[in-house]
Formats: sequence, structure tokens, C-alpha cells
Amino acid sequence: MEQTMPFDRFVVESARYDFDCPTKGVLWFYTLGLCGEVAEVVEKLRAPVLASAVAKELGDVLWYVAALSRELGVGELDAYEQTNFNWASCDYADAMVIEAGRVAERVKKHYRDGAELDKETMRTLLSQVVYRVHCIATRYNLTLGEVAAMNIEKLESRRLRGTSRGSGDDR
Repeated sequence: MEQTMPFDRFVVESARYDFDCPTKGVLWFYTLGLCGEVAEVVEKLRAPVLASAVAKELGDVLWYVAALSRELGVGELDAYEQTNFNWASCDYADAMVIEAGRVAERVKKHYRDGAELDKETMRTLLSQVVYRVHCIATRYNLTLGEVAAMNIEKLESRRLRGTSRGSGDDR
């Protein structure tokens, strides 16, 4: 398995591992997954853990971002997109939680009120989540491409072992 992967290729490659999703193609499932994985990243960052443990969770965030971008048809994400929001009072983990929450809020209103999901807004929000993943990975001397490649390797291993369902890092 390669050691790094461009994010646009990760979006395509990660679709191969959507086979076990009981609600494949369901926007709310991917949104809940994104929020859950972002919370797991924050949990890992708050404890003394190895970079590999953080990278695994960051990879899961990327998987859900990729699934959402495919489902929404938002086009290529910009992993280095900045926002005009003043993040001075937030660290990158907090900012990632906020961005994932902003995605979830829009999806909720889409289901509750029938509100249209503006593709450009969703592309921007998902790009900002990816940017936060990049920033956190950099703190652990990892690139976004390394995190993406590690995630594909983990998913392929689970597929081969038949352990893609369930929970926990050690399945």
C-alpha cells in the first residue's frame, strides 16, 4: 500500500469501502458518522496517545467527508481552504467540531424543513473540515496524504478479515 494519497483520489478510492453501510447513500447516516468521528478525534487529542491513534481517527473523518462530498455532488474539495471566521479563540479540534456541526445543522434543516442544500456552501464546509484534519495531522508530523493512505489500508484490512462492521479500533 502506498504511503501517501492525494485527497481527490482518496474520495474516489474510499467509495470502495461503502459496501457494509446499511444505509448506503443516506445523507443523514454520513452526517452522523462525521460528527461521531470528529468527537473521537477530540477524545484522542485530550489524552496522551500515539500519533497513529490520532491518524486512525482523522482518517475516519476523511472517509465521512469523502462520502458526503460524493453524496452531495459538491465537486473537488480544497484541503487548504481558509475561512474568514476568526478562529483565534479556538484550537483546530474545536474548529473541526464547529465545522462538522455546521454541516449537521444544514442536513438537519434539509430533512426537517425541506431546505435546499447549497452545494457551494457544503463544499466550503467540508473543505474546512478537511483543512482542520490537515492542521491536526501536521501537529503529529503527518501529511493529509499519509492519513488518507493509512485509512484505505485499514479499511482494506478490515474488508479482507470480514471485520468492517462493529466498533472499536482493534477489530
